[in-house]
Amino acid sequence: MRMKKSLLIWVLLIIAANAFAAIEGPDSFKASCFSDPVMQEYTITNDFSEKTEFTISLDYTKANFDIKSVPPLPYKVSLEPSQSTSLSLFIKPCCCAEPGDYVLTIKASSSKGEFTKKIRFEVKEAGKLLLSIDPSEMQLSQCEEKNATLSIESTSQASADIILSIKSDSPGLFELSQKELRIEPNGKKTVTLKVKAPCQLTPGKKTAEINAKTIENQCPKLEGKTSATVELVDKQNIEIEKKSFDICNDIEQTKTIKIKNLGPRKDELTLGIDGPQWILLQQKTVSIDAGKEAEISVKFLKSTAEGKFSFTLKAHSVLYNKDSAEQFEVSLKDCYKVTIEKVAGKEKACIEDKSLEYKFEIKNVKNTEITLSLALAGGLKGTLDSDKITLRPEETKALKATIDVSNEKPGKKAFAIKLTSPEFSDAVDVNFNLEDCYALNVDAKAIEREIKLEVSPELCPQSVLLELKATNTGTKEQNVKLSLTGAKWLYLEPTSLKIAPAET
Repeated sequence: MRMKKSLLIWVLLIIAANAFAAIEGPDSFKASCFSDPVMQEYTITNDFSEKTEFTISLDYTKANFDIKSVPPLPYKVSLEPSQSTSLSLFIKPCCCAEPGDYVLTIKASSSKGEFTKKIRFEVKEAGKLLLSIDPSEMQLSQCEEKNATLSIESTSQASADIILSIKSDSPGLFELSQKELRIEPNGKKTVTLKVKAPCQLTPGKKTAEINAKTIENQCPKLEGKTSATVELVDKQNIEIEKKSFDICNDIEQTKTIKIKNLGPRKDELTLGIDGPQWILLQQKTVSIDAGKEAEISVKFLKSTAEGKFSFTLKAHSVLYNKDSAEQFEVSLKDCYKVTIEKVAGKEKACIEDKSLEYKFEIKNVKNTEITLSLALAGGLKGTLDSDKITLRPEETKALKATIDVSNEKPGKKAFAIKLTSPEFSDAVDVNFNLEDCYALNVDAKAIEREIKLEVSPELCPQSVLLELKATNTGTKEQNVKLSLTGAKWLYLEPTSLKIAPAET
């Protein structure tokens, strides 16, 4: 029993030796910078067994709180055992304090040791900025502009100078009508959010985050944000007319192709062609209003080619950086052909003929009607019985050319029958020899000499032989008649003869 009493006394002595001061009062409270100061009472009791001097202090971040106390801190107080002292705290958060939980520590320090009491202080939000966008979702096509209304509402009891900013992965798509503004306590302001889609866009959704906060070093610090979504859609479309062409290679032809702007805005196009060299684009650019169409001209040059071909018309949008293309089929054929046939006439002619006739036929060997102009060329004078004719498909017409050789000299001669039309041209050459068929060369030197005759009855009759040479230098046999004029007593034998070509 005695042993138990000794143990109890020892335990009590240990407890007495370790006695400490006690701080009693609320453990937590909350307030905002616009609230009235929070007043809390704390009691510090000396739990030591002897009189002790305490230094009472408060540990906190002065930048976050405005604290008054009664008595003013820090202060010293001497307390008898079990004696208490009161501490009144008047606490108000600074408006620059971030909302959240803070710890304030009341300290009671003495030579026998230090004891504390931690107080949790919740700093309430001093206000915030409420942002909203109407509409918050929009759809835009190329070059389109729309506006939305950004509303900024302050729940703070203080005026605030606000800075607005935009965070987006598409710079230039969003723009605010103003970036700085002042909002009165619990006030509201609106700003225009301008949205402009690029003309050369990539379809898809784009998001912008709009942030608002008070300027630097202004309290309370207010913040807010919202977002807007824009869907960029491709509405610009060019439609190129689909068609095929049947083209004649004999002539230049111009055909048209329609291009329609199906988009909501005017478009400017540069044009190009990939295809054979005999296909040309008449214009390189075209401007088309929204919903309208334009006709462009394509020229098909003359060509010797025949068969099936293709070409591609390309249109590039200068404004919207878009490409369109369409392939066209071309059937190229020889539509116009005329032949000059059965040319009949003399290959050899005499200058004595005066004029020559040549008959010929003109035939349309294709399935297309054609009108032709006819003419003679080559330097010889002549006429045609028609200078213009029209031939139906497969039709043949007989014609005649009359050539004037009355003033021509012998030799090789030629003329051409020319056919011309917008679709076709041709010519045929006609050659012939023009001869002096009845040329006669007379050598009269033998009869040009002086002849002396004695006139006497006794000597009559007298005869003198005179020789006259005639050579046929023409190309045909000639019947030559001879005659003599003068004295009646002169006569000529023979008076006619046949002379073959080159004969004398």
